[in-house]
Amino acid sequence: MAPTAPPSELDWVPAWSRQEAQAHLATLFTEFFGSGPSHIERAPGRVVLMGDHTDYNGGVVLTTGTHHSLVAAVRARDDRLLRVATDLTPFMDGPQGLWEGSIDHPSAADAAGWPAYVAGVVWALAEHGFDGPGLDIVFSSDIPVGSGMGGFEALEAATARAVCAAWGIAVSDDDGADVLAGVCEEGDRLVVGSPTGVGDRIAALRGAPGRALELDFLSGSPHATDVPWPFAQYGLGLLVTMSAHLYRPMREGFFARRSECDAAAAALGVPSLGALATQPDALRKVAAIPDPILRRRARHVVSEILRVRSVEDSIRDTAPAHERFTAIGEEMFRSHASLEADFGISHAVIDLAVEAAHRSGALGARMFGQGFGGSSVALVRRAEVDRVARGIHHAVVEAGQPAPRFLLA
Repeated sequence: MAPTAPPSELDWVPAWSRQEAQAHLATLFTEFFGSGPSHIERAPGRVVLMGDHTDYNGGVVLTTGTHHSLVAAVRARDDRLLRVATDLTPFMDGPQGLWEGSIDHPSAADAAGWPAYVAGVVWALAEHGFDGPGLDIVFSSDIPVGSGMGGFEALEAATARAVCAAWGIAVSDDDGADVLAGVCEEGDRLVVGSPTGVGDRIAALRGAPGRALELDFLSGSPHATDVPWPFAQYGLGLLVTMSAHLYRPMREGFFARRSECDAAAAALGVPSLGALATQPDALRKVAAIPDPILRRRARHVVSEILRVRSVEDSIRDTAPAHERFTAIGEEMFRSHASLEADFGISHAVIDLAVEAAHRSGALGARMFGQGFGGSSVALVRRAEVDRVARGIHHAVVEAGQPAPRFLLA
C-alpha cells in the first residue's frame, strides 16, 4: 500500500493504488480502441539513494523502486499493425493522442518522440525472436514527467511485460527480467538513442517499493543484488522534491561527463574508474591527475563508489539505528556536494532544496539522476516529513522559484 502524504497545502503527488491504475488504464484503453485490454502491466519509478554516474564508469549503484509507476495495457490484433496511445501527450514530445506503425519496420524515422520508446521495445523483442501479431497499447503514469525518476525506463519495462503477456511469453523471475532489460536497452539504443544503459531497465523490471538493488557494473554487464531496506521499520522514509525541470542540455552534458570520465581513466591507465575504486590508494592516484577538470570528475566517481559501499555497510551494521542512519544521511550530503562541485551537474534550485532539507531536520539529502535539473531525495523521519517539506517549500518560493512538488517514495 502506498504511503499517505501528510495533509497540508503543499503540492503532493499521490500514487495510484493497483485498483486505481487498472481502472484508469481499462477506461483509457476503451476510449481509444473501443473495448478493454487483455492484459495490464506496471513498472515502478526509481530513486537512486547513492551512486549517480557510477554505472558507465564500472562502479556500483544503490537504487529502490517507488510507489509511483507507469502502467501499460495491451491487446493483440489480427494483423501486423502497432497502435500506441496515451493521455500524457501534453507533457511529452511527439504526436498527440494515437500513433500507428508496423511491428515489421524498425526505423527511428517511423516513431519520433514518445512512440519510439514503445515501438523500440516491440521491434527489439521481434529481433530477439519473441514474435507475435500486431498490438494495441495504451499507457499512463503517475510518475511525474521530468522528475528524473526513470519514467521512460518504466515505460519500456511495462511495455515489455505487457507485450510478453499478449504474445504468451512467460517472464516470471529475475533472470527473465534481466533478459527483458537487455531487450529494452537495445530498442532504446537503436530507436530512441537516449543516454542510459541496461542498469536502469533492470531497476525498472526488478524494482518495487521497499526493495533495494545494488547494481554492480565492474564486469560491464550489471550484476543485481538485493540489499536490505530497513527504513520503514525504523519510522524513516524518502521524501522526493521536484524543484527543477530537466534542462534540454542534459543530453549533451551527460555525454560530456562520460567523455571526461573516459579521459580520466585513460590518464590513470585503468580500464575504468570503477576498477580504480577497488584499489586502496584510489583517491591518492586521482589527486595526481594533472588536468583539474578530469581530476574533479574522477574524484566524484571514485568517492561516490566508496559512498555506496559505506551506505550498504551502515544498512547491514548492527550498531544502534540512530548512528547508522545518521551516517547514511551524512554520506548523502557528501554525495550532493560532490555532484555539485566535482561533477558539476547540480542545479541552483536543487542545491537550495538540499540546503533547506538539512536546515529542516532531514538526516540527509542529495540530488539524484543525470543532473541539470530533476529532483532531490531526503532521508527523513516519517513524523517530520511535513516539517521538512514545508521548509523546502518556503526556501524555494522565497527565492522566487516555482513551488516544488513532493512525493513519498
